[in-house]
Parts: sequence; C-alpha cells; structure tokens
Amino acid sequence: MTTTELTEHIEHLIFLYEMPSRPAPAQQHGAACVWCAAPEPGVDLGGTSGWRPHGCESCYSRRRAWWETYLRWHGHVHRCPRCRSTQSCTVAHGYRVLHEDAASDAGRTAPSCIRCSQEIRAVQPIEPTISDGSAGMLYGYTHLGQCPPRRTR
Repeated sequence: MTTTELTEHIEHLIFLYEMPSRPAPAQQHGAACVWCAAPEPGVDLGGTSGWRPHGCESCYSRRRAWWETYLRWHGHVHRCPRCRSTQSCTVAHGYRVLHEDAASDAGRTAPSCIRCSQEIRAVQPIEPTISDGSAGMLYGYTHLGQCPPRRTR
C-alpha cells in the first residue's frame, strides 16, 4: 500500500469508526470538533450536505496515529516469516510499543482479545487482527497461540 493509499484508507476508517453517534449541531456542521467540541474545526472529515464534520488537529492526529500504527503493525505481523512462526520479533515489538503509545495518546481503553474477551495485559504476546464482522470489518487483537485460562476470583 502506498503512502497515499494508506492516508486515504485511514481517513476512511476514521470517518467510519470514529464519529460520535450524536454530535451537537455545531459539530454536525463543522463549526466545532466532533470529538472535543473545541470551536477550532481544522480537518474536514468528509460528509454530505447537512453533515460536514470536522476535527481539531489534536484530536484528528491522535486518532490518525492510532490507526496508522495499528495498520503498520498488522501489515508487518502478517508478512514477517518470524512473526508467522510465533517467534519473538523485535520489529513487531517496536510496532506494538508505538501502537500502545498512540492508543494511550488517543485515550483508548485497554484492549480485549476478540477470541476470549479477556483484557490484554502488556506482557502478553498478541497480534492485531482484522476480520469480517456482520456489520463490517472488525479491527482488534488476539492472543498469540492459545488464550490464557480465565482467572477466577
């Protein structure tokens, strides 16, 4: 994927997955950021006639960084022979660290494994995964190998 294609793909993902479900009128018309409501619209997020959402540079760049690091990590993991054989890969680890930093900056909650629904801990080996869902693509994470046993209280 070229840089231009990646940029367009990320913009599309932000439009599909990052929009609030009930924005205020000023947010609907581009007069305020759709995420923080700051009156500094900045980035045009697309839309049609009465729906022209914008995001401030800060909110938009944090979401963009989250998607970009996720897609780059995913792309590496699924092309790298070492990752595919479930061996330790320093490049994949680097992508994960960058993605976790972007997730923190974007205010994301701790991720859960899409197979077992358990919260993923920083020390657990995981990989990003993209799969078909009933309402669209699912972007998530899975434990490498078998999921850990559920903890009992």
